[in-house]
Amino acid sequence: MKKISVLIYFLVAGFVSLNAQQYNYVVIKKDAHPAIKSAAKIIAEKFQIPLAHIKEVDKIDNPKTGEIVLDCGNPSPSERQFIGQNPAETKFDGYLVRFKNGGAMIIGKRPRSLLYAAGDFNGWKEKHSGIYIRQPDFKIRDVNLGGNDNITQLIVKTGANIVFQNIHPNFITLKNSFPQIYNNIARQDQQRLLIQENRAGLFAAKLAKECHDADVDFYPFLYGNDIVKWSPILAKAIYKTYPNIEGKRAVSSWEKATLNPSLNITWDIIHAIVDEYMQTMHGDGMMATFWDDYGLYSQDSLSVANGMNLFDNELQKIVGVYDDVLSKDKKPLIIRTWSSGRAHWVPLRNNRNQIELQFVHAPGYGGFSGSRLDTWGKVIDSLPSRIILQTKAYMSDCFPAARDNTLIGKTKSHPQIIEYQMTGQTTGLYFLPAVNVNYTDSTIKRAHRIIGENSGTSLFYGATHQAHYNLLNDIANSVNLFAWKELSWNVNTSVDAIWSAWATPIYGEKAAPYIIHALELSEPAVNKVFSTLGFGWETNSGFPGSIARREVLLMYTNRFYLPEYQHYLLPNKENIQRVIQEKEEALSDIDSMFIYLNKAKPYLKAGQYEELYTRFNWLKYVAIENKLVEVSYWRFRYLRYLYSLRTTDIAEMKAIDTAYKQATYYKDSLFQYAPQTRFSGYDGKLGEVGGRRRIGLGNPMSIMNDIEKQSKQFVVEFTGPEN
Repeated sequence: MKKISVLIYFLVAGFVSLNAQQYNYVVIKKDAHPAIKSAAKIIAEKFQIPLAHIKEVDKIDNPKTGEIVLDCGNPSPSERQFIGQNPAETKFDGYLVRFKNGGAMIIGKRPRSLLYAAGDFNGWKEKHSGIYIRQPDFKIRDVNLGGNDNITQLIVKTGANIVFQNIHPNFITLKNSFPQIYNNIARQDQQRLLIQENRAGLFAAKLAKECHDADVDFYPFLYGNDIVKWSPILAKAIYKTYPNIEGKRAVSSWEKATLNPSLNITWDIIHAIVDEYMQTMHGDGMMATFWDDYGLYSQDSLSVANGMNLFDNELQKIVGVYDDVLSKDKKPLIIRTWSSGRAHWVPLRNNRNQIELQFVHAPGYGGFSGSRLDTWGKVIDSLPSRIILQTKAYMSDCFPAARDNTLIGKTKSHPQIIEYQMTGQTTGLYFLPAVNVNYTDSTIKRAHRIIGENSGTSLFYGATHQAHYNLLNDIANSVNLFAWKELSWNVNTSVDAIWSAWATPIYGEKAAPYIIHALELSEPAVNKVFSTLGFGWETNSGFPGSIARREVLLMYTNRFYLPEYQHYLLPNKENIQRVIQEKEEALSDIDSMFIYLNKAKPYLKAGQYEELYTRFNWLKYVAIENKLVEVSYWRFRYLRYLYSLRTTDIAEMKAIDTAYKQATYYKDSLFQYAPQTRFSGYDGKLGEVGGRRRIGLGNPMSIMNDIEKQSKQFVVEFTGPEN
């Protein structure tokens, strides 16, 4: 038996050697950059080369048989001769691999290029001759740190060259720049801020070092401009020092005007805050967002008189202030050209912690909120072209298959970055299979045609409201991140090639084609579930709690005012049938997903099948309940319209009653799972996912109750209470 085992071992070892493990040593310079040393370890592990076989030499020589040599920068004459062309001609931070006489040499434009080569291992591992060249199509590729605690691995898996992290500025003291403000902070709060600033500085220094060890830049991410939300302690001292510095909030405005944009001292303070933030953060550059917690929108008489009550004028001023801070140290500034959403009313807590109906202004979306250029035009036209403008790929946040952003390509001399927010919003918080590969493919190709190769692309990845989740490990939705990486490096990569390269290492050659078909179907299915007739749904996929909330979300998409979509909003039976047909198509797509999954089952690991089956099942019952809710909502709109004409339709009311009973019946089938089960994307059990929130997208019965109740009010006047 022992001899047979040994024979099997050598047969397997020989098979591996013939197919992949053609190298016995990895060679690098002794003084190689940490990124190259990390790449050497990763490549050695993937080739199953002992780490002891990583040779560090004084001078790189051409590879011998069985060696793979790693180097970067300007090649020596012998290296250039071995390669046969000049590696320096590789674009941006790309690399090339030369295979010859049983050896290989990887030469990168810079140290991080070798990490990219390690991440692309599956693309070149089988090659034995010729040259493999890999160079990015986008010069800038920034990615959020997220919950990742290994920056090197993040770079390997995403191919990014900038890592950004949202770090809240609650540590700012202004001790040196505004001692008069600092002296108005209570002694115990001064100590608290100093401790927090020291901690923040140490944390940021650690991130910066880890980024530099991977040869990528670190950008702290500053969010909003509301000093009260930035730091209540500091805001209190600012108000005490300058009692008249607060602006005048517009009536019922979500933006609180915590500073007056017409006062010079306001800009001096913001300049000092941003400067202290950057000095503490050790950033190589900065990313900033001015929407959601904007904080400066003031309607005081001075601002109204001089135009500083308008968003475009405020933006021009504040972006200029940020640029003054960053340009002083010759550091890049990335500004996210985003806004809160479509202008709408929402119930929010005011400064007295009371629920108040507040208006979210959301300038710059288009339509009734104004155009993007109305808001950003002055920034684009008047401020230095060194300011980089980062624009989301889509016009409307938080739902799938959104309309393409019309600001892309209109930033003139400013470099532009196209941003993707793959955080599981409106696609089941990534509980569900939520593929968006086709959408990423079409939008990034369009952006590259318009903004060119010296531009960039950005990725926010993760999952909203979930604990213990890592998109990189998800056996369903990690394809979204993988597609972004592949397309940012080669915008002409085919969708089929992306799917195959992603799925085969996870599922194997036999199961992969079936899983690809199944997951590809999830993209149109999710679009039809969470974007009825192209309109919006709940921000984080959950069922809207009321008709009023549903009405806001209907407009949130920026499609509601477009002529080609307005006819879908007409309250008639034709549109009810359109909704029914769309939801049935979604359910049919999901049924087909199960068919392909069953075809793959014989070739899947038991855990893989169980996970995909459960997640497909979650999507199925969400789609069932979504159909009942949305069809009933469109019926309600029809009955409301008929009521305005002093008539009704009893059949539609009966259909709503039936749907209500069905929704009640199916609601207990939503999100069934064993709490002890573990899935790929989570480092804990399903019962621990979401922290204090269990897996789910809410309860459909709240809005169904509202629909049935209000619909009856439109009917009973004509039929009497008994019908």
